[in-house]
Amino acid sequence: RDERSPLNLEKLPNGLTSYYADYWHGWRDGKRGEKTKWRTHYLPLLATLAAAQDVVSLEMLAQWAKVDEADVDELLNDKWRAYVVRRGNEGYTLFHASFRDFLTGRVAKDKLQFADNRLQEELENAVTQAHLRIVEDYRAQCSGDFVKLVDDDYARKHIVAHLILQRDFVLLRDFAYYN
Repeated sequence: RDERSPLNLEKLPNGLTSYYADYWHGWRDGKRGEKTKWRTHYLPLLATLAAAQDVVSLEMLAQWAKVDEADVDELLNDKWRAYVVRRGNEGYTLFHASFRDFLTGRVAKDKLQFADNRLQEELENAVTQAHLRIVEDYRAQCSGDFVKLVDDDYARKHIVAHLILQRDFVLLRDFAYYN
C-alpha cells in the first residue's frame, strides 16, 4: 500500500514488535483510520480478537467488542487483512501468534520505546476488558448458571480461560465451586 519506503532503512522498525507498534500507532493516531474511533471501535475489536481463544464468527466478534457488524466486516476483510485470517465460514482469528503476544503484553518491553510501551499497555488492558465482556456476555446468556452453556462449543472449551484472563478470581472460584 506504499506506506513505507524499503529504501529508507532508518525509518524501518527494529523487529516485529516495533513493526506492530508502528502500525497500530497509525490507527490510534488517526493516520490509518478515524482517530475518534480508536477507543470505541478499533481498540475493542482488536482486543477482542486477541482475547478470543479460537476462531470466532463475525457476529460474535461484533457482539463481544460492542461494535457495529458492518464496521467489523470492513476492517477484517479489507484494512486488517494482513493481521487477521478468515477460516471459511467459521470466522476469524489473528494471523500470527507473535501478534497476539504483542496485544496481550507477552513481549520484551525493555526493547520498546516509551510511546510504544504506552500503546502496548493500552492494548494489554483492553484485552483484559475484552475477556470481561466475553464472560459477561456468556453470564447474561445463562443467567449465571454456566452449566447451561454445555452445548455451546466455544463456551465449553474456553470460558475458564476467559475467567482466568479477565482476572476475576472470585467469579472463577464460584464457577469452580458450582460446576
